Amino acid sequence: MHKYENFWNGDSWIQYGEWLAEPRQPEIFSAPEKIVIRQTADRIIATVIGPNIICRNNLHIVLSDTVDHKFMLAILNSKLADFYYYQLNPETGEALAEVKKTHVEQLPLPLISEQNQTLHDELAKLASKMLTAKAEAHTALSDADRNFFSNRIEFLENKINQAVYKIYQLNEEEISLIERRAT
Repeated sequence: MHKYENFWNGDSWIQYGEWLAEPRQPEIFSAPEKIVIRQTADRIIATVIGPNIICRNNLHIVLSDTVDHKFMLAILNSKLADFYYYQLNPETGEALAEVKKTHVEQLPLPLISEQNQTLHDELAKLASKMLTAKAEAHTALSDADRNFFSNRIEFLENKINQAVYKIYQLNEEEISLIERRAT
């Protein structure tokens, strides 16, 4: 799993049911869409998956009835979230670092209002485009195709980061600090 990517091949390994030793809430599996965050990393790596995918305990599952999952995905995979997460996570840079649920829950999501609804919608749309671009990149056969998708993904990452900075109302100095930290 990578940012905006899920490599599940469709194989089924278990059947979910009450008979399991540690049954989970059925909504986790039946939700039409959910965000998963990789636990074994020193930064947030998130993607969206569909229904009936059962995850191991090395992924955090995020479900929301109130926040658009694609919008949240764009925020979670942004440079701003990386920057903020570095401030929260004492394990950053360590070989066996783990993304802790408590740290992810501390990341502030912007409140959506009439004033920033357009940005919210733009971020959700950009995340959808990124999911598509990442999936299509795996079909590239030639160097030209790989280069095309690489450029497309980089373009979308930049657009997402700029929209995230805008929705959080960051100034140029704050953006510069985040960009320096990200490189």
